[in-house]
Amino acid sequence: MSKIKASYNPDVFRLKLPYPPSLNSYYVLGRVKKKKKRGAFPWFDRAGNPGVILKRKSEYRCAIRISGEGKKYHLLVNQAVKKKGAPKYTGRIQIVIWVITPDKKLRDLDNLCKALLDALESAGVFENDSQIDDLNIRRHGYSKSNAGILVQVNNYPYAKVEEASEGFSV
Repeated sequence: MSKIKASYNPDVFRLKLPYPPSLNSYYVLGRVKKKKKRGAFPWFDRAGNPGVILKRKSEYRCAIRISGEGKKYHLLVNQAVKKKGAPKYTGRIQIVIWVITPDKKLRDLDNLCKALLDALESAGVFENDSQIDDLNIRRHGYSKSNAGILVQVNNYPYAKVEEASEGFSV
């Protein structure tokens, strides 16, 4: 396993985080009370007869929300970011993620991103994940004792459309 080279750059923010929960345990399906509609007017059919307003079967609707395990992960990331003193990125950014898995089990790297990026956003590292122009995820082996995520965030110079589209034909 090769070592990750670290050099100091004031525009680059690096952080080691615990391994995020899987998406299956990050989100849960729950019930949320429905909002009452305001300003509802009685309606009439084409003949001018008033319509019948039916009562709802349930006062609740299904909603997907972050689980308790996901909230714990947000708290851990928030504490790590505050301890390290992350800058608030407001422009276009690049994120590089090195993944050190806890075992040899096959895992989808793209499933790690959602929980990790949501936690970094809620910790205030960046305003919105729509700022990310370049996202790299790299598997860096496995280690039972040193499993986790190494994250690097830095400013990303926004390329001109002409330069970016060079070599592509539409």
